[in-house]
Amino acid sequence: MATIDKSWAVIPNHGMGKLKFGMSRENVDKLQGVYGTLKSEKAVDPVRSIVDERRGDDGLGLTFVNNRLVTIGLEPAHILASLAGKLIFREPAEDILLEAERLNGKPGLYFKNYATFKDIKLAFGGFSEMGQNGATPLKPDRNSYVGIYVSLDQNAIPEFFQPFSWSKL
Repeated sequence: MATIDKSWAVIPNHGMGKLKFGMSRENVDKLQGVYGTLKSEKAVDPVRSIVDERRGDDGLGLTFVNNRLVTIGLEPAHILASLAGKLIFREPAEDILLEAERLNGKPGLYFKNYATFKDIKLAFGGFSEMGQNGATPLKPDRNSYVGIYVSLDQNAIPEFFQPFSWSKL
């Protein structure tokens, strides 16, 4: 079993490792020894004070609203990212989605290759494909994984997302 680095452990409803929702950009910057230096920043919506940052060589994505951390985005290059002791980009997609479902306490909502678990503020892109007969996990080809998002902003999930439970399999 792989060793889990707590700095990259996703904590549902709270953030990841030392990155906690609600942190200021200044406090996140103090963690650059763990999460990397600021590589780029973009004012997405200056009126609402939304800023996207990219940190480190692996492109850790962070979104801030009014100078407070609201979203953490991870790409497959973040091989140490974990959820409940499972390495997110190393384990089979089905195992990760089943674990997210267990933590969520109910099935996730799916559309195309996107899955979201609103109650734990966690979303996955590229881990599964939703079809007419339900969701199927994508093969453990790391090239298919788009990434995961830990986000406080889970309120705008469109109504065309459909529930699907992996525990039925």
